[in-house]
Amino acid sequence: MSEATEKCAHDDAQSRAKFEAWWNSDEISSSVWWWRVKKVDAFDIWKTTRAAALEEAAQLIDEETENARHERLYPGLVGTLEECADAIRALAKSEGVG
Repeated sequence: MSEATEKCAHDDAQSRAKFEAWWNSDEISSSVWWWRVKKVDAFDIWKTTRAAALEEAAQLIDEETENARHERLYPGLVGTLEECADAIRALAKSEGVG
């Protein structure tokens, strides 16, 4: 790495560290504080919406699994549907939204 590239990387790391320290400090203006709160609110809304969507998808697959079971469709289809529902629930759980 050239000397200029190293200096840029060092300056970038210092700038990033200063910004993160400021961002997490109590000295930021009220408008920035408001934006930060809204960003957290937006993430919470997204997370809640995602959790609901994943649960809804799993429930729909469960319903179709029951329909396939009652109509005595190909057993492999029932197993595949069950695996899909399990995978969706595992995804939700791994992301902490389920």
